[in-house]
Amino acid sequence: MALVVVAEDNVEHQRVIHEIVHRLEHDVVMVPDGQAALAAITARRPDLVIADVDMPQLDGVQLCRAVRDNPELAATPVVLVTAYLPASDPDLAAADATVVVRKPFGIQQLTEVVRRCLHTSDAAGPPSAPPADTRDERVGLQAVHAAMMLFHVGVVVVLREALPGIDVHRAKFH
Repeated sequence: MALVVVAEDNVEHQRVIHEIVHRLEHDVVMVPDGQAALAAITARRPDLVIADVDMPQLDGVQLCRAVRDNPELAATPVVLVTAYLPASDPDLAAADATVVVRKPFGIQQLTEVVRRCLHTSDAAGPPSAPPADTRDERVGLQAVHAAMMLFHVGVVVVLREALPGIDVHRAKFH
């Protein structure tokens, strides 16, 4: 069992990522921003970090750089999750993340990334078939996740067009 720190400011995304890591039987420390993530990483020395790129306090790119710049933490695998930065973005490349996952991501995609980063696999033998209700639950979770991601991206696009010049990710709407 590994320890995974997840830095994500969106509660729905936290739930999805937590569920994926938890189903792989790893411990999860969930934090809402990059500064809290850096504190947790420094204190807990996790086996893996999963961080959203667009977060308050310290974004995922800055967090990844801070991990890489600390000799005691530099070898920690870091997965950056982004909906907005293209793979060719120079800041994203300079962060030196282990893997960059685009939103919306699939549950199977993130599951495989976590397994690969933690060097775990089903090499000990094929997993037993899950009960039918677990499979139905997983399919339902995938559908809910896909709908949430599309809704989130759509809202951001509409807000960016309606409110030019305002950072809609950091703004608080009441």
